[in-house]
Amino acid sequence: MDGEEYLFFYPGAIYTNNGQNDCVMHVGEKKLMEFMASLACVNGGDILEIGFGLNLSADEVQNKSSVTSHTIIEVHPEIYERALYWKKDKKNVEVLLGDWYEILPLKNKIFDGIIHDTHNDRNIPNFLDIVKPNCKEGTIVVFFENQANDLRLREIKYDMDPNDVEVLPYRDSFRNNNYTLKYSVFNGIQFVPIPIF
Repeated sequence: MDGEEYLFFYPGAIYTNNGQNDCVMHVGEKKLMEFMASLACVNGGDILEIGFGLNLSADEVQNKSSVTSHTIIEVHPEIYERALYWKKDKKNVEVLLGDWYEILPLKNKIFDGIIHDTHNDRNIPNFLDIVKPNCKEGTIVVFFENQANDLRLREIKYDMDPNDVEVLPYRDSFRNNNYTLKYSVFNGIQFVPIPIF
């Protein structure tokens, strides 16, 4: 998304209308988003989240007692407003409005874990190179959206509950009720596809 789309908010779903009804996020992804957040939070500490959506992963980040700060970048003004409301009672959360491609790298910020879950993001192949100054040795970056064959990324499959898959409007993306997330670890010099546990 570029932040100018017209959005439709439903209980448990967000859609855009780009000549078609296009689901941005659905509550059927909740357990998958929690798993994704858990991967990014393996180190605890400071977490960067790209894309707020329905706050499915953001809620899980907040459930981790080892997380000290949580920075969220959201491109769409309506979702940004929802993120501001969500963060009212959370002292360790900062929400920034804009496209990560224009905001990153952030000055004087280093993150232990990063969650990247955007919708129709044409700049995703550049993310690791742009966020590199905000990483330290051991920073984990997890992607929801599958990318082209980037050799810096490692795959991890998540087995979905068949009932969750059944409610998704894009269930055809979940072959055999599983979904492949991708992640990479910064070794202090470059991103490498090493196991995180």
